[in-house]
Amino acid sequence: MSAQRVSERHFRPATDLPDDLARLLAGLALTPGLSALDLATGTGSVALELAARGLKVTAVDRAPAVLATARQRAAARQVDVTWLVGSVYRLPFADATFDRVTCRQAAHHLGRLKPALVEWARVLKPGGLLAVSDTTALPQARSAVSALDRLRERHPVRIRSVDQWLGAIGAARLGLESLTLSVDPMPLAEWLSPADLQTHSGRAALEAIRAWPDELTETLCPDGVFQRLRLVVVCRKR
Repeated sequence: MSAQRVSERHFRPATDLPDDLARLLAGLALTPGLSALDLATGTGSVALELAARGLKVTAVDRAPAVLATARQRAAARQVDVTWLVGSVYRLPFADATFDRVTCRQAAHHLGRLKPALVEWARVLKPGGLLAVSDTTALPQARSAVSALDRLRERHPVRIRSVDQWLGAIGAARLGLESLTLSVDPMPLAEWLSPADLQTHSGRAALEAIRAWPDELTETLCPDGVFQRLRLVVVCRKR
């Protein structure tokens, strides 16, 4: 699938919510009273939206500092969420605990996707839905995007292709409900932030882009506009 075809077929107009978050929520068939688990929640963007829709939400992240910010955001919005510090690989919950499980824009930081999905499926009730949003890339661009993200974010990044996602979903014995792609175009300078071009990592990122072959540049960054490819996948536990 070429970058041009992806853009033409899957681009979605902006909404009040970020496009991938809106699609993630839309795929979950949300009903007040359902139990939900948001993984690698960060500052709680997904958890807050789920709670605002009347779900009973638990959110997990390994970083206490970001959970402190999430708690402040929840208080400001006057919604209830249970915040827990923990690992997405070993969840402190019994089998079949939650109706819905979510993870947004965090899976590319996981070194081991398959065991993570197996663990997430374990705590999901039969018939429950798992929805994940993450950055992906065309196979020929995956290594380049991963390398750049490592320079930008200064911690491990592993971008998975659609085929790798499908393999991990199969390993977790989840049934695929939907998989959608969208192109999120942004000026190159905006995408390179938070990398400071005056630092070593920022300069290295820019030099890496300049060293790309013409075909890769045309795919990922035509006319200086970076084409970030986002994936939203929804699965059901059999």
